[in-house]
Amino acid sequence: MVKDYVQEYKDLIDSIGKVFNKKIVEKKDYEIIDLGKPHEPIDLKVGCSAVYTFIYDDIFLKIGMVGRASKARYRSQHYNSGGNTSTLAKSIENDDMINVVKASKLKTGDWIKKNARRIDILIKKDNDKLFLTKLIEAAMHYKYNPKFEDKDDRKKS
Repeated sequence: MVKDYVQEYKDLIDSIGKVFNKKIVEKKDYEIIDLGKPHEPIDLKVGCSAVYTFIYDDIFLKIGMVGRASKARYRSQHYNSGGNTSTLAKSIENDDMINVVKASKLKTGDWIKKNARRIDILIKKDNDKLFLTKLIEAAMHYKYNPKFEDKDDRKKS
């Protein structure tokens, strides 16, 4: 049985509003897109920001966010290990997890597309869009503790 992360994400967004005793984001202001596993990356919808997640065997590998000007980061950068940015592919290649990828005989980006489930939350609300995106991303980091994220801040607390 596939875990219903889409419903979990909706519940998480509703819970954020409850913390502030107000509806922080209406259902019309966001969209959850489950690209599934395997998946093909899609373009970021015009005017949206997004929180994206990569999940492998119920382990959150990466949770990130992009603004509306970050189309390449959203669509393609996480599938490539080149470049200066922190990408999922680069993180996998610098981890013991690379052995799983090598055993599959696939390139890292192709392995991600074939084996990782990707679910994105698109934020469409005009007011406070960046704030909402950061807030949702932070809540998801806290709840799901992704494998490939800088956890130095958590170690200090």
